[in-house]
Amino acid sequence: MEHVYLFTGFPGFISNQLIMELLRRDEALNKIYLLVLPEQKVKAEAEIKSIENNWMEQK
Repeated sequence: MEHVYLFTGFPGFISNQLIMELLRRDEALNKIYLLVLPEQKVKAEAEIKSIENNWMEQK
């Protein structure tokens, strides 16, 4: 079974840490949805790129 997650409060510190932990541990991870306030969109996009880069380096 595939796992799907929804995070509110992105790009906050806790959601960033939880997402990184899910990427490390959950082999059944299929999708992650992020609820972002409009004024946080640019910061959220930068955080997503950072998470992607960190995850790719750890693989």
